[in-house]
Amino acid sequence: MRISENMIYGSTTDNMNRSLSEVMRLSEMDTSQKKLLLPSDNPAGMATALDLHARNGSIEHFLTNVKTAQGWLELGDKMLGEVSSTISKIKELAQQASTATYTDDQRAAIAKQIRQLMGTLINQANTRFNGKSIFAGHKVDATAFDEILGATVRDKDLDDSAVETVTGKAPHTISVDFLSNGTVGGSADLNYRYSSDGGKTWKNGTLPAGQRKLTVDGATITLKNGITVKDQDTDGGTRINVRPAVIYNGDDSDGVTTKSLNGSQLLTSTLGHFNQNVVVRVDNSGTIPGPVSYSYSLDGGSSWTSGNVSSNARLNIPGGTLILSSNAGANTFSSGNQFMITPNTADIRFSISRTQSVTVNSVGKDVFGGLYRKPGETIPSRVMADKPEQNLFETVGELIGYVETNDVKNIGNCLDKLKSSHSHVASVNGTIGARVNLTDFVLNALDARAANNKTYLSNIEDADVATLLSDLNKQKYIYSSVIKTNQIILELNEMSLF
Repeated sequence: MRISENMIYGSTTDNMNRSLSEVMRLSEMDTSQKKLLLPSDNPAGMATALDLHARNGSIEHFLTNVKTAQGWLELGDKMLGEVSSTISKIKELAQQASTATYTDDQRAAIAKQIRQLMGTLINQANTRFNGKSIFAGHKVDATAFDEILGATVRDKDLDDSAVETVTGKAPHTISVDFLSNGTVGGSADLNYRYSSDGGKTWKNGTLPAGQRKLTVDGATITLKNGITVKDQDTDGGTRINVRPAVIYNGDDSDGVTTKSLNGSQLLTSTLGHFNQNVVVRVDNSGTIPGPVSYSYSLDGGSSWTSGNVSSNARLNIPGGTLILSSNAGANTFSSGNQFMITPNTADIRFSISRTQSVTVNSVGKDVFGGLYRKPGETIPSRVMADKPEQNLFETVGELIGYVETNDVKNIGNCLDKLKSSHSHVASVNGTIGARVNLTDFVLNALDARAANNKTYLSNIEDADVATLLSDLNKQKYIYSSVIKTNQIILELNEMSLF
């Protein structure tokens, strides 16, 4: 077989190119320290590596969320611990002030300290994480609590709701005693007296007939229209203490919003406690009270639970009851009418895994109490109405009023309430502590998964440096040898031509 010159040159070039390509491939691996450069290097390994990279991206996302959640929760946990210490100091002072042997001047000094500690509590309740209020619900840009004036009503037939609002300033508790019996806003004037120095001196005033506002030393008290007040000489006469109070500015998780999705004119209301959205669909036509056939959906209408019937327009659904009622003569319902029930929520939640999330904030009024102006209302009311002994801010405000007016008996009552408030704050602290523990556990699990994936990914992608250098040096030697051999072959070929 005759070997042509073209064959010699072609073979020589192919040998050089193959050897040079291998040197370049190994050099790229040496530069990147990776053995997996192209899918063709290891198709199965490349697929696994891409999957691991995707998983690591998800883990990094959850790690970021967990660490942010930890920042919120650890700060909340720490701050409630400091709140607990502040309450302990207030309790000590209340214990001292409730001692009958203490003088008025000693109680005045104690009252100043309690006022300062109340300011400390407000500052603690207004704690921010990265500029966001942690005790204001969703309203993270708001100041969770502000100090205002409130009132304690001393009357066996009235409670604090007898005072709608108190405005102005009062650096010391103002006591108001009525000197006549009568109806606020009624046809007769009402006489009263007030003191700003704990009862040492008194000033007289008159609430004109038909009026509801008392003006006392820089403060204005707006009374509820129609309440009956009693002379102090009467058993259980009416006394009002104007003292510090705290109002909550955040939002809440109370109640639900109900709306018609397709124009029904019926009135709707709910009973129960809903923790998720519920869509209710009417499946027949008729008039109130029914019967009403209906279905409900917990996934926005993707699937329905049907076959439900109510004979009185009270539709039982998960979480409670939807009540349909007539509205200004409109009392009919039609098949296909839908109603959405949406629970109010102030929770800020972070996803910390594919199946877990954690709430990082708190509704401050449910922790510290105080006063709260509900959505749509203009007059603030006490929170925790069913458990007033847990209302920390109102208890401390009342305590200041009683200490500054030397009311020993009620100072003792406030001390008992402080113990309940303290226990409530400790309970909330325990709940937040449990969330901190959860984030610790998840963080450790995510770190372990990330480390395991990193090791697995390294085994697939990373080159063994010692082996790589050995292979590279070997291939460079081979390439050099190929060049020399080709040179010799080409020289011999040229000599054969002569």
